Amino acid sequence: MLEQIPVSRRNHHTTAIIASALVALTLAGCTAGDSTAEPTDTASAAPSATPLAPGADAPGSEAYELPFASDDAARDAAAAHYEAYLATSAAILQDGGTNPERLQPLVTDDIYANELLGFERAQSEGFRLDGAPELLEATLVERVTDAEDGGESVTITACISRETIQVIYDDGQTFSLPGVAPRYARTVVIDFTANGPLFAEDGEPDPGVEC
Repeated sequence: MLEQIPVSRRNHHTTAIIASALVALTLAGCTAGDSTAEPTDTASAAPSATPLAPGADAPGSEAYELPFASDDAARDAAAAHYEAYLATSAAILQDGGTNPERLQPLVTDDIYANELLGFERAQSEGFRLDGAPELLEATLVERVTDAEDGGESVTITACISRETIQVIYDDGQTFSLPGVAPRYARTVVIDFTANGPLFAEDGEPDPGVEC
């Protein structure tokens, strides 16, 4: 059973990946490295050729009916939407932070504003992502139904792998992401309404605990 992590509004950090200098920015729960990370010189890999674009056929856009028929259905829908968020965030950073509006349909306005700061930082600092976080497992924590509009907020504990992620700068230097276990858990809240799901909240990962 995954350990539950307290949920807090994600108004304190952004979705930028950092190697040494960009401390305190994160990518989808992948905590940034410290200033002592050792770079390695490598040839810059090609950016992702086909970035994800939210829309009718995007991951996480599967049809659902509210209220969910079961806890399993709620968990699976939340996990699918969070996977779409992870993949889209990674695709934007694989492209150096360009076209960040791809993420906007998947998240709340507050989260998008914070994520945008990270994407802009990637552009200005000249780095991009190689690899992507992966959702390995999702466990339902709770479901809360809105009596007025019939929507549901679904909280899951997500087990995430960041084992394949590296940061590549324009000069070819490559950094790994120290500071977080290769696999770790965090709490995620997805709001489901008649207008579609939105990634609304997440909790801080525990850097010393693997899931």
